[in-house]
Amino acid sequence: FHASRGALDLAEDVARFGADHPYTRLVPDMTGGIDPDDVFSKIPYEKGFYLLYYLE
Repeated sequence: FHASRGALDLAEDVARFGADHPYTRLVPDMTGGIDPDDVFSKIPYEKGFYLLYYLE
């Protein structure tokens, strides 16, 4: 159940930022004076989960 909810959260956050936006990367680039609070989302956590799930 948590994995399916995470997939919905991931889709919502990607839709909010845009699929090609740098904030949707597994490891967002926060160089150049970017405020970490602006970058924070569930995207890295959910992408990391699905990467580990795939590798398992």
